[in-house]
Amino acid sequence: MSFLPPISSSNRPEPLRPIEVPPPSKPSILNQLRNHVVYNLQPTILYQTWERFWGGDSVTQVAIRSRFDARLAKEWQRLAGKQQPLSLILCEIDGFNQYRKHHGDLACNHCLSQVLRVISANIERPANLVARYQGDMFVILLPQTSLDEAACLAKKVRLRVKALKLADQHQPIGSDPISAVHSVTISLGVGTLLPSSQWSPLNLIASAEASLRQAQATGGNRAILQEGGA
Repeated sequence: MSFLPPISSSNRPEPLRPIEVPPPSKPSILNQLRNHVVYNLQPTILYQTWERFWGGDSVTQVAIRSRFDARLAKEWQRLAGKQQPLSLILCEIDGFNQYRKHHGDLACNHCLSQVLRVISANIERPANLVARYQGDMFVILLPQTSLDEAACLAKKVRLRVKALKLADQHQPIGSDPISAVHSVTISLGVGTLLPSSQWSPLNLIASAEASLRQAQATGGNRAILQEGGA
């Protein structure tokens, strides 16, 4: 049984017309320009500088974890046959959970941004990379950097973060302005390896993590060094 209404001669449907499939759209001008930049500038220092800011974290405006993972693998492979060191610094803000409870999420985001501003200002070489590792933990990737050089950088970053003064934006009106300013400290774990088939990037990360936990266990606001894999 059919439920289709009868078609009268005066109301016949028009014959079906072939569907025109539009040609594949061309890449946008912006994407074409980006691909051109990546292809032509990759070997240069300019590309390394541009890459540091591509794929940034929304709060801190530094590279995200996936960008760090990719760069770590790339640098490990590049340095494996050159007998040149690869260093890593893991940084974490001391007592950050208590800071969040006392000051709130907005103040925490401001704190993270200011700490990262100090860290990024001291990372001068374009080949270096600052990235958000997880939570309030950050990582500094230092290709062709010895343990002593990484240790000097860690010390400089620690002291400059300690000197940073953050204003409490939620301080009640009429309160002591001195109490409205506070400082933060960070702990740092430094690891250095000569990339080879004996180790993997995970060994370098584990080395820096072990150093960081040791720095935190001994009171924080310090940098601990470790050369070799963990």
